[in-house]
Amino acid sequence: MILKLLLISLFLFPIAILISQSNTKINKIAITNFKVDSVIKKEEANQINKLIEKKIINLNLYSLATTKSVNNAYKEKASEIRGCMATECALKIGKYLNVDKVIDGTITKQNDEYIVKVYIIDVDRKRIEFSDTVVLKSIRESDENFELFAKNLQAHTMGLPWKREKSRLPFIWRSSLFSGWGQWYEGNQKKGFLFMGTGGVLLVNFIYSYNQYESTGKAYESTPTIPYTLNENALLINYLLLKPKKNALIKSENYFRNSTYLLMGFWIWNIIDVSFFEYTGNEVSMKIDLVPGFNSKLHASSYSFNFSFLKFF
Repeated sequence: MILKLLLISLFLFPIAILISQSNTKINKIAITNFKVDSVIKKEEANQINKLIEKKIINLNLYSLATTKSVNNAYKEKASEIRGCMATECALKIGKYLNVDKVIDGTITKQNDEYIVKVYIIDVDRKRIEFSDTVVLKSIRESDENFELFAKNLQAHTMGLPWKREKSRLPFIWRSSLFSGWGQWYEGNQKKGFLFMGTGGVLLVNFIYSYNQYESTGKAYESTPTIPYTLNENALLINYLLLKPKKNALIKSENYFRNSTYLLMGFWIWNIIDVSFFEYTGNEVSMKIDLVPGFNSKLHASSYSFNFSFLKFF
């Protein structure tokens, strides 16, 4: 009896998967024009876009808008999207094409590597629901690099847990050693330089305050005093001699303590920033996954939090 039930379950399981897949909503999706670094050739960017389009088509989970219709949308909406932020532009294109989602992103080049940041935006909810990063060492051998991206996207669409191609550990340990290094290494040079400059100023201020504290401490300890046996007014004389030295020591001690707290607070914020705020080119996305993945209705899990912040620097 148990053997029969096992055989029936093994026979029905694939059928149940096929039924669940057939009931999955086919979303209309469009690939927008990615923001591309000036050092990257137009042919290279087009090749990367074609690879993303190929992976989307092979997934057979989306109804993809044609490249011609997307280009026409940019022409029709040229006056509206002039000067807008990347996500805002993508949403306008998505609404014009009447699609459910848009694929937007950036293509940058760093250390002879192409860094492709891809994120899917829900047009109705106006939020990023999926993002991933693909690092390419060569354009010609990039098909395999996008395979993990396709698997992550498929897992997201099917409501299964998925893993990012790259953890944030390389950025975290760099910013832990020197503030801003991780942000710069991720591709956000402006923010990286801002953190580096601020951290450098606070570090110099900390060293200066420490030297001041050391010097005032030595000056206080080396101040000559009069023994009480030599002068009956020794107590008053010593008080007048030590008071300015002691006040200077207290002042330098407070300065040193405050500079230490300020440096530590900034350094901790620098690590928090690089740990949770992912740089996507024109936005900074904050994603904390307590339980990675999405439910069968393609809504974010109640245990996941997804925020987007405009990039001001």
